[in-house]
Amino acid sequence: MAAGFATVKAVLTGDTLVLMGRAVNGPPPELQISLSGVQAPRLARGPNGTDEPCAWEAREFLRKLCLGKTVQFRQDPNTKGGRLYGTIWLPSSAAAGGPPISVAEEVLRGGWCSVNGRTNEEVSTELIAAETEAKEARRGAHALDASARARCVRQVKWNADALTYANKYKDKPAKAIVEYVKDGSNMRCMILPDFAVINISLAGVRCGRVAKVAPVEAKEGVTPPPAPPAIKSEPYAEEARFFVEARLLHREVELKFAQIDRYGNAMCIVQHTAGLIAKELLKEGLGKISEPGLATGIEPAEAAAMREAEKLAKKQQKRLWRGYEPPQISGIEKEFDAHVVEVLSGDQLALVRSGSEDALTNEIRIQLSSIRAPRLGNPRADRASEPWAEEARECLRSVSIGKRCRVRVEYVKDMAEIAQHHEQQEGKTSEIKTSPQLKIFANVTLSSGVNRQGASRRDLAEIILVEGFASTVQPRTTEERAERFDFLLAAEKEARTKKIRFHSNKAPPPPAKIQDLMGDAKKARAFLPNLQRHKSQKAFVEVIFSGSRFKLRFPTENCSLVFALSACRAPSASSAARSAEVGGDEARAFARRYLNQRILDVSVTDMDRNGVGLGSIHVPSPEGDFESRLLQRGLARLDRWRADQQVPGTELGNKYKKWAQLEIQAKNNKLGLWSDETNIAEFEQQQQEKADRALATSGFDQNAKEVRRWRAKVADITDGNTCYLHDLDAKTARGLPLLDAIATKMRSLPTQTEKCALLKKNLIVAAQFQGEWCRAKIIEADKAKTIFKLRYLDYGNVESNVPASKLRVIDAEIASLPAAAIEASLAYIAVLPIDDEIGEIAAATLHELIWDKTLIVEQHADFYHGSDKANAKRVVLKLSDDPDSSINEKLVAAGLARVPRTAKRDANKTVDAPQYLEKLKDLEAKARAARQNLWRYGDVDYSENED
Repeated sequence: MAAGFATVKAVLTGDTLVLMGRAVNGPPPELQISLSGVQAPRLARGPNGTDEPCAWEAREFLRKLCLGKTVQFRQDPNTKGGRLYGTIWLPSSAAAGGPPISVAEEVLRGGWCSVNGRTNEEVSTELIAAETEAKEARRGAHALDASARARCVRQVKWNADALTYANKYKDKPAKAIVEYVKDGSNMRCMILPDFAVINISLAGVRCGRVAKVAPVEAKEGVTPPPAPPAIKSEPYAEEARFFVEARLLHREVELKFAQIDRYGNAMCIVQHTAGLIAKELLKEGLGKISEPGLATGIEPAEAAAMREAEKLAKKQQKRLWRGYEPPQISGIEKEFDAHVVEVLSGDQLALVRSGSEDALTNEIRIQLSSIRAPRLGNPRADRASEPWAEEARECLRSVSIGKRCRVRVEYVKDMAEIAQHHEQQEGKTSEIKTSPQLKIFANVTLSSGVNRQGASRRDLAEIILVEGFASTVQPRTTEERAERFDFLLAAEKEARTKKIRFHSNKAPPPPAKIQDLMGDAKKARAFLPNLQRHKSQKAFVEVIFSGSRFKLRFPTENCSLVFALSACRAPSASSAARSAEVGGDEARAFARRYLNQRILDVSVTDMDRNGVGLGSIHVPSPEGDFESRLLQRGLARLDRWRADQQVPGTELGNKYKKWAQLEIQAKNNKLGLWSDETNIAEFEQQQQEKADRALATSGFDQNAKEVRRWRAKVADITDGNTCYLHDLDAKTARGLPLLDAIATKMRSLPTQTEKCALLKKNLIVAAQFQGEWCRAKIIEADKAKTIFKLRYLDYGNVESNVPASKLRVIDAEIASLPAAAIEASLAYIAVLPIDDEIGEIAAATLHELIWDKTLIVEQHADFYHGSDKANAKRVVLKLSDDPDSSINEKLVAAGLARVPRTAKRDANKTVDAPQYLEKLKDLEAKARAARQNLWRYGDVDYSENED
């Protein structure tokens, strides 16, 4: 390239350019050349340099003069300092018809450069004349005095914070110049007028990485190290970088910040006057769509154009897409029989294959081909339903739910394209949600009924169109449409002619107001009498939580609530927060197959304290009840406590007897949950406990212990059932009260001691409480082990957020002393947690009865059931001035406590306790009859809270 014609690719300074020749079987040749006879102010290239005055203005003058234009050049024969010099001419305008224009003379006339005197006299005369003209006309730098020149220096912010400028230009584009192109999708830009340099990535597109090899310095007298292995760029990465350089390098662009990732990198939409560079890269097959970038900050119309560009490149198999084949329908048969288990909307169904209805993993979602029904709302996204959306789903549900159908898969689409299409239909500009899954479009026909052509199968899409609940979707290509598209058009035309529903331009009737009682136990209790008024009521199954737990809607009562089968319990199904129990997913799938979105007869017999309705569901089957179908398949277990309460020979007693037989048959055949040996062992243990309870009624435990009595005072009250006591009779070996001896030793601790080096859970330390040192046990610690939660061993109270500075080491002798505060739990009664209203009243009542009073403690035999109070002493508390009645009795008589099921077995371990237990039961019966406190709603099932 000694002479000839070339295109100006880049302008480095006010006198240096990069020329680009024509490409022939590869990248075009490039030449960096400086203008001969001209010297411009030096421009800083990094943070270690500083601009000379007017350097930026000189570069901008030359950039605007010739960037991207075709020029004629001639290289000087000699080089100086490794730089190439030459002369460059711009072509004259067609109207002028004169000789070419010297670029060097133009920059001198602009007044931003000066003659350097290194040219021959013939050329220098013209350059000097141009410079003289600029000086006389006071152009450019010649119009500035010394102080003004000093101010013409850029204050460049190298490596600026991208987040700062993303916030600054949140609602408007930022003007910038592309200074460097790293690869096709990454570049360095300078934001104007702040001269802030940031690195950006193109939003929504990714190009191949260009290999970068570090230079090896050669030192005199030292053998250079072996060359590193060759690093190859990714396919078409070099072509992508050249593509961007040729169009954007040193050009003015507009940046629209789309996203700042967690590493501080900016993803931007780069807009040139010629269009979006990302779209052009995709169209040429030099890049691929990046879904995270496409889903953030890009308008739906722009995203659609980018997808179309990539789609075109795929079709033409350009560059990166060479040899590309479109995805085929795989993993599913082209045609199969299925049952409808759920109607998701007016044009979407959930199906299970016929013959495998009980397998949840076989559930398939199908979109009806070539139609679109109104979209349902999404409360989480704060999006309301479109008109007629609920009615369209109900229409499809009424004709298809639970029925056998024939499915013929016709085509598939990417879910991102579907979401984009829906957003365009609504005219919204929200972000596009993408997913790697494919949506299956199919023709679904019922196995019974007569369609418009008199055939034995019925097209669901046609039914929806005839009823005026949907419209047809015009296909983009002839392949992506329903085979019966002409019939669908005729059905839609019929509905349009009748002007019904969707085509009537009228608002749908207002929906019925349904009271959602889920989570509101008090309000649910108010509806219970109405639900119990009839033996059975019609209810719509909205949600299946597990095989025995559902959400039902009662149209006659205009309410919906959570409902559970009272006779049996299915294993818990899997969710985002927990894994499934054995047989849990199968039980839920079975319930979805036969109950979901059906209208069934439901009997509500009771309600628990959480507002969950209890009863049974009647299904149209030979068994007549859904409990039998679950139990005979091993998908649920019988409620043992309710079964034991039934009277033999009654209608309900006979049902429980039948259900027990079905459960045993399923266990013997190891069906469902009985395939797990743990469940079988638990069942056998329950049977043994039942036998033990029956045996316990005939006699007491021969190893029953005597009651131990001692005096105490209350140290702390945890809740209505648990407290900490100080034993007034406890003495040390020297005869001192235990609490006084411990306090004396703690006062002897030095005020400044070495802090704990290893603070961890369960460690006994000295803690400063209200100015005194007390023994405490660490029960919780934060990750940094600087803040702790303590329980004071000698007082029973708990303190949180204790800093490490208040903790000290104590010797083993003091730490080994027994705790002066003894944890005690009231025997043979159960109280609600303190966060419950009744539990809070019980705790307050216990405080009023025993605080600051001398107590007589009757310690009974310990009995544990795996609770968190395993270390508590089981006690009966009495006031020293009223030894005839106990605190336990007073709580039961007030309806603040109840007698648990396990109390009878536990009482047999202590002498005379069974007689005391009978007294508690009599008091409980009176409180229940009077509807006091926790019995104010009648009998309540507490089986879920007992071991």
